[in-house]
Amino acid sequence: MTPPAEDKGGAGRWAFALVLWVYLAALLAYRFSEFPGLHGDEAWLGLFSLRILDRGLYTPHEMNTYTGSLYAWFLSGVFSLARPDVFFLRLPSVALNAAAALVGAVHFGRRFGSRGALAWLLLLAGSALFVLKSRLGWEITALQNLLMAGLLVSLARIADRGPSAPRTLFAFILIYVGVINHFIFLSIPASLVLASLLQLVVLRDEKALPFFRFSLLALALSAAVFVLKPRITDAAWASHRSLYLGIAAALPVLFTAACSLGAAFEPLARRLLERHLGSDRAAFALKRLAAFGIVLFCVFHLKALVQIWSGVALLERFASWAPPLPLQVALYAGAASLLTVFAAHAHRSLQPAAYATLDRYERLLCLWPVAYLAVFVLFRNINSIRYYLLPSFLMYASLAVALAQTNWKRRPKLLLACLSLIVGLNVCLWREIRRPVERRPISFRIGWHRERSWDYLPKTSLQRELARLGICDFQDYSSFIDLPLLFYLKGHPPDRCDRSKVLATSYCLDCAGPPYFSWSVKPAPGVRPPSDPQK
Repeated sequence: MTPPAEDKGGAGRWAFALVLWVYLAALLAYRFSEFPGLHGDEAWLGLFSLRILDRGLYTPHEMNTYTGSLYAWFLSGVFSLARPDVFFLRLPSVALNAAAALVGAVHFGRRFGSRGALAWLLLLAGSALFVLKSRLGWEITALQNLLMAGLLVSLARIADRGPSAPRTLFAFILIYVGVINHFIFLSIPASLVLASLLQLVVLRDEKALPFFRFSLLALALSAAVFVLKPRITDAAWASHRSLYLGIAAALPVLFTAACSLGAAFEPLARRLLERHLGSDRAAFALKRLAAFGIVLFCVFHLKALVQIWSGVALLERFASWAPPLPLQVALYAGAASLLTVFAAHAHRSLQPAAYATLDRYERLLCLWPVAYLAVFVLFRNINSIRYYLLPSFLMYASLAVALAQTNWKRRPKLLLACLSLIVGLNVCLWREIRRPVERRPISFRIGWHRERSWDYLPKTSLQRELARLGICDFQDYSSFIDLPLLFYLKGHPPDRCDRSKVLATSYCLDCAGPPYFSWSVKPAPGVRPPSDPQK
């Protein structure tokens, strides 16, 4: 590891970094239970956690087989200590993401000086994706950022000192938990394999061979989860839960042992690399394959990424607010400037002369995000905001290094564009968080995918109506309206509960004003409606 150059005024920058982290934590935490409105999937996770609290860990799956019940199991422990309401549903996510920001700041500060910590925190503070998604009580928003922060720290040690058993085990556990939590995390080991292959074959960096061994086994471990987990039925889990838990605990240890034993085969792998993979033809093919993946990323995802990094798509989704056109243009320009810095830093760092001057971890940080973009289309070719958490985290890591090493006196226009994005977006975020407005829901496009904002509408008017009517059952329990109301009832049970009636709810997009819901009281199934006295 190359220690960071001594900073002039570093103590002052570290103090500013601490203030900035406190500010970011406040931005995450302020009124997080009120804005945005509770989403139906969040409510489903809260209700699922309550079932686990009542029945134990009765299934390894969450809403589907590509998500796991690990986070819900943790959340059930929270609900065993506190009442189930939106505050405690979202509190773990806010706390874990604030911790991820702090881990990243300390890590980049140690590696690249106080400038690295400041750049990292400024990027997160200027990211509506990080700020608003961190408020949601989902498994994907709660765990992924902290797992990635831990992985950055772990991979730095592996890059510096090699994949020893303790370091490998820790990294494997982080990747393993991420894949069990949600299969989208498979893209992380897949991109590590491609990054190390590019180092070996294209950049002719033979010292990347131990890291290639680690990344290949990380992908194999993830593939084992991908193949085995969907085949575990709830009935089989109920009969053999101890066996499955034992296998699950043993898998990272077994793959760590395989990684340690695999060092004996490195001479054979080196000869294979020299005779076959080290040819110009192999390098040309791999380079073109990676370039094709990046082109596909640009076709399917670049437009959405600019919308998300600008914050415009997040404000539309969570606040039903499309900023005025001049503000949108300014925010888009700021996002485009950041993406330009990222692309320029990656291109410059991967030139042979510049690449040779970097330490092993810096090489990984500039190459890994590029490799991730190249493989991302294999995992997602549609646009939804949550899919961009992982690529954005990796790109922010690379950008933190680039910004920390930039001479801003020579680039005042770029500095102004980046700061304008951060300041302008924060003004918009505080405006929405401080005074949530129940606006008419809107439909809009993120990339090539149509999204809608009404899933995040505040539901306080319906909660008051439930309390007034004394109704605690619904006609349609699968509704994104009914599930949040049902979760609300779990934490705020009514004084009386009329089981003879149910509430039928729907969105009211044509209503002249808020609330943009319509509802009616109907007889419960099996309850005969009262006869019409006029007949």
